[in-house]
Amino acid sequence: MLASNFWHEKCLRVGMCKKSLLVLNVLIFASLLFPFFSWATEASLVGSYDTSGYAHGVAVSGNYAYVADYTSGLQIINISNPASPTLTGTYNTSGNAVGVAVSGNYAYVADDTSGLQIINISNPASPTLTGSYNTSGWALGVAVSGNYAYVADYASGLQIINISNPAIPTLTGTYDASGHASGVAVSGNYAYVAYGESGLQIINISNPASPTLTGSYDTSGWALGVAVSGNYAYVADGNIGLQIIDISNPTSPTLTGTYSYSTTSSDAIGVAVSGDYAYVAGNGSDLQIINITDPASPTLTGTYDASGNAVGVAVSGNYAYVAYGSSGLQIIDISDSSDGANEDAEEDNTDGDGTGDNEETDDDDDGVLDVAESDSAASDDDGNKSEGSSGGCSLSIR
Repeated sequence: MLASNFWHEKCLRVGMCKKSLLVLNVLIFASLLFPFFSWATEASLVGSYDTSGYAHGVAVSGNYAYVADYTSGLQIINISNPASPTLTGTYNTSGNAVGVAVSGNYAYVADDTSGLQIINISNPASPTLTGSYNTSGWALGVAVSGNYAYVADYASGLQIINISNPAIPTLTGTYDASGHASGVAVSGNYAYVAYGESGLQIINISNPASPTLTGSYDTSGWALGVAVSGNYAYVADGNIGLQIIDISNPTSPTLTGTYSYSTTSSDAIGVAVSGDYAYVAGNGSDLQIINITDPASPTLTGTYDASGNAVGVAVSGNYAYVAYGSSGLQIIDISDSSDGANEDAEEDNTDGDGTGDNEETDDDDDGVLDVAESDSAASDDDGNKSEGSSGGCSLSIR
């Protein structure tokens, strides 16, 4: 679709005046004269599945997307054909499914007031409950590493649960600080917790029975989600936007860069990192694709808008899988933003633990390096645009 036609339709939908169209035409003309203008048109809808609940979180493994669908529990969606995703199986949890991580044959669901639910997904068409642990708070986020699940348990902080026997998970340790834990990522000996009004908390988990605070950075917003890649933690910081924090010295994390939202009515809620880009899901801002090549100066590359609110996001290969609230699962083609890289060089986070797969060793403890799992889950077809329905791509100047 021509840029002017697209903008014209968008103007009609939101009731914008003709002046906006005139401005766009001027910018298009300017881009012909000045080649340093370019259009970020990489984010386009490939396929979607409208779940029966309210999609909050998503993790991807192999041919399936696992959606935490609030009152509808866990929804397992076949994404082998991204243009036509189909429902394979469901498990209606006892609480409200908010977050999900996948490791081996199990999906670990942060189930709000029902704590952690461990669901056997070896047969995706018929998932079954294996075990559960009812945390003392509200389980909102979960990451899995080795024999432990790390649960962001809102007012009860970080809960570390031994899952070596999934049928009988047990509490190993807790760390509680002022604030409200909403999201968690694990890398090495540290858990990085998005701690609401207290910002980012870095917790040493080398002894899971006695986790201790290593360092913290009090972000200026309300930290809701976090992803870790290399020396940086990427924090979805509510109405402030994306905060990039240098964690090379965990005892003294420092702010490196910020991408601020243009309106205070938008909230950054979830974040995933792949290669040179951070993908930020937000209420009122939908999916923002941010170039983090220079962490000190992150820039907006593209956006994707749809009805509903983007709450969670996972990235695998050429696709971003977005938990889009009332609009269910949206599969977005991001191939233009990942061209020239294969999976060995990218930082996909397919298992839902907030950490790029290539930063990990064998976090799911199944004897297979996570990078190998990522490669088998999404073969390297970078640079090849997927066929399927398109639309919803917002224009911006890169």
